[in-house]
Amino acid sequence: MSEMEIEIELLALDSERFRSMVNQDVETLERLLDDELVWTHASAVRDGKQSFLERLTAGSIRYLEITRSEEEVRLFDNVAIVGGVANIHAMVNGSERFLTNRYNNVWLKRAGSWRMVNCQSTAMPVAAEPQVPNQSPVISETIGWIGAGRIGSAMAMRLIQGGYNLAVCEPNEAARAALEQAGATRCDAPADCTRASKLIFCSLPDDRAVEAVVFGRSGILEAATPGLVLVDLSTISPATSARVAAETEKHGIAYLRMPVSGNPTLAQQGRLTVLVSGPRAAWEQVQPVVQAFSSAQRYLGDGEQSRYLKLVINSIVMNLAPLMAEALTLGRKGGLDWTTMIDGISASPIASPWLQTKLEALRRRDFSPTMSPRLILKDLDLMLEAARQLGMPMPVTASTRQLMQVATIGAGAEDDFFTVVKLIEQQSGLPTEGVVGN
Repeated sequence: MSEMEIEIELLALDSERFRSMVNQDVETLERLLDDELVWTHASAVRDGKQSFLERLTAGSIRYLEITRSEEEVRLFDNVAIVGGVANIHAMVNGSERFLTNRYNNVWLKRAGSWRMVNCQSTAMPVAAEPQVPNQSPVISETIGWIGAGRIGSAMAMRLIQGGYNLAVCEPNEAARAALEQAGATRCDAPADCTRASKLIFCSLPDDRAVEAVVFGRSGILEAATPGLVLVDLSTISPATSARVAAETEKHGIAYLRMPVSGNPTLAQQGRLTVLVSGPRAAWEQVQPVVQAFSSAQRYLGDGEQSRYLKLVINSIVMNLAPLMAEALTLGRKGGLDWTTMIDGISASPIASPWLQTKLEALRRRDFSPTMSPRLILKDLDLMLEAARQLGMPMPVTASTRQLMQVATIGAGAEDDFFTVVKLIEQQSGLPTEGVVGN
């Protein structure tokens, strides 16, 4: 069986319609790779994993692993299909590289090179121009990385582990040294990162840090040339983001706003959610890189949409903490056993996956920080300032901010922001120690 036949066998699975085409010419195959083929693949992963694995190991195709059920498929060698539920990794020049999971894209390997067939959701899609992933400047050349805090360093490490070359600018010596030891190159200033790469990621703590890195002395704009792609992973205000967008556009820079949703643990696992807005062409260019540290990506538009959605999500998450504190304290005051109460909430319809994670920590009275009250204050201020500029009230968020301010004072200041549970308990005359098991 030839390489092309093997690839089409993988693509078609049990579909007789496509199996009959294995010996036809490449152009015909490219035109006929449509939704039926993609969903035949997806259904096989969902409904018959063992059969799917047996087919992958046939011929010269070598199976590596399937993780996260149908959501990720890792293959080597003649990887050919990417559907709505498949993330594909492949060997490129001897290194494992993430390719893409854009809906209805097919990668074919011919004459030792990778080519992408872009199949739109039509009966007779038109093939895109051939592209070779390992020759893309965004993927194969050095990537600049500015900012290596707890979540930033985890994302950067995922890229290094995925075979990408990183030039890192980070003032914290320990964080920078860890990335250097993993293979990153050191840069002393953002301008140095900019000179080293056509793609820059920033993961910074606040608006002031982003403005300093972009506009400041030895900053990005000092060294930028047209064609640079700047990806800002920070959570900052829509207003500051709009100023950065306006200035970078003047310099011919494509600016992607890409705040992430998750925590350092999810970043280490490559399971962050990224919210994207900015130039769509730039997003399509860098998406394969971003997929190395994220399991879900949402493109929202060409402006500040991702900034607002991040504030929306954070508003729900952060306002839930004082609500949970009040509810749990009410239960304890009413005589409910702590573990019984947590188990009851966990079994109820309100227990989302995120809340389940928090409930597990609460069950153990574990307030180890994912985000401290101090860090929460920054995001709450972003929400309240955005609301002020839009002329709307946020009384619940304003109340949460006051409670988080109190939480920054005292023993729980560096605990998780759910430490407000203990704060409300104390204000209600309840002990905060020895709760579990009594």
